Amino acid sequence: MKIKKISKDFVRELSVWQQEIEVESNHNILPYVLGIRCSVFFFFQHKGITTAYRLQNERNALPKGYEALTHKKNFAKKLFAENSPIVDAIKKGAKQFSRNPKKFGITELYDLRNYLLMIWPAYLYGYNILRYKEKNLLIPKTAIEKNNFIWAKKLHYRLEGIYDTAEILLGTILKPKLKKVGLESASWRNLEMSDIALLLVGAKKSFKQLMHGVIDERGIHRTALSAYAKKKGYRMPIDNVKPAALLTGTIASPGIATGRVRILHKSHPERFKLFKKGEILVAMTTSPSFIPAIKKAAAVITDFGGLTSHAAIAARELKKPCIVGTRSATTTLKDGDMVKVDAERGSASRVY
Repeated sequence: MKIKKISKDFVRELSVWQQEIEVESNHNILPYVLGIRCSVFFFFQHKGITTAYRLQNERNALPKGYEALTHKKNFAKKLFAENSPIVDAIKKGAKQFSRNPKKFGITELYDLRNYLLMIWPAYLYGYNILRYKEKNLLIPKTAIEKNNFIWAKKLHYRLEGIYDTAEILLGTILKPKLKKVGLESASWRNLEMSDIALLLVGAKKSFKQLMHGVIDERGIHRTALSAYAKKKGYRMPIDNVKPAALLTGTIASPGIATGRVRILHKSHPERFKLFKKGEILVAMTTSPSFIPAIKKAAAVITDFGGLTSHAAIAARELKKPCIVGTRSATTTLKDGDMVKVDAERGSASRVY
């Protein structure tokens, strides 16, 4: 068997449901919409933390692939026009079914899933074009390129938070159904699509959460990452990132603040109620559900993200010191640590 070199793509907090959607879209839709090759793409789920992997040479080719798209006249504008009605439909449905959750059944679940499948390439395009621009990997020069960057930015803001909108809706609808089968309200995030469908129709069975396993284009594999890689003939990357006492990252919103750390994870929404005014919000990434905590926070630190990430935009709007892209804040820091956030220099350190 030929060894394939696999590269770590990103680390996020994603529900199993969203992982299934992204894997399917990456394999079956992305190549046709964006022309981005994705012969190998899978997730490893471990205790609510999701790591994405893809073929190393395909990952290395991503900047060139996105650069080629900026040369296409009105490419981003067309994506915006094609995907805006889908975004409107999702938002309209979310409002409608939040008011009357009993009308949300299996048909609506699969409709929502299909909508999210379709818009994933556009979501990626808007996000990556701006991210590569931040890193100076893409620099618009011609009128066509500049126009695509303008519309990519509009596309990014149009689609920002749409997956969270869908997941908040699902969480609301499934909460009473989860209670009936003895599961916590946030546990739906660890259930696969087929189990969510069964929950909706009131099936009485033992629902097994995915706490540790791999999700690829063939489905869910409840196995160790090492065993999966060996079976597939993949050579996995070695993670040499070591936590440091001093964190550095990108300055997303300037300022200096000192306070005690409170680490929040999307997969544990019950902890959001514990957040106190003046604490330092530490998260892998943030989303609209983090806004109440950001308003209370003295400062914000994230593991991932750039200047156009949700945390960066929210912190600037709320005038909170913010550092993004530290890579290891959630693993280096602990709840209760006294930390000084210097978002003038892009660093954070413990105060002893």
